[in-house]
Amino acid sequence: MPPKRSRARWLATALAVVSFLLTVWAVSPPGGYFGIALAAFCGWLATGVVWLVMAVRAVLALPQPRRAHLRQLRSLLVLPLVFAGVLLLAGSGVLSRAIFEMHRPGLHSLVADVAAAPDQRLVNQRVGLFAVSSATARHTAGCTLLAIKDAGFLGSAGFAHCPDRPPVNDAKGGEGTTFEYISGPWYTFSYSW
Repeated sequence: MPPKRSRARWLATALAVVSFLLTVWAVSPPGGYFGIALAAFCGWLATGVVWLVMAVRAVLALPQPRRAHLRQLRSLLVLPLVFAGVLLLAGSGVLSRAIFEMHRPGLHSLVADVAAAPDQRLVNQRVGLFAVSSATARHTAGCTLLAIKDAGFLGSAGFAHCPDRPPVNDAKGGEGTTFEYISGPWYTFSYSW
């Protein structure tokens, strides 16, 4: 049976990996996945509790005087640094941008499918991490909107492909559609009601 210290490290590492993957998934669509973000938060919280217990045990196990032996605890700094790095990446938009770029060919293929039948609305399509609840060319002139299922908070969100001209925001008084430029003909959109 492995010692308690190595089991705690394994548990903290496993929780951190799962929390990281949930964080990446949560920030992937415009507006994020709220439910998955909540699961990621709970995962990071559990990771922090395990790390704290591990850190307290490690400090208490140091020989006296403890201050002279604190260097032995440097490995405990890895997890807080990883957590800070993940928060910076998620908050900066770098992760969501990288995920969009990885999925761009699949999203473009879905736009081509909509262009082949512009009077129809494609529903429940899957493009990697994105569950596209509907893809339509009818909502905004010159644009194909790809609404991501469960993305956004108190509204809907997704990607807009507008090759002819930039879309126009029609949000008034907090209601309506807002577009933000990504690159090329791609935008994110969020609809609030």
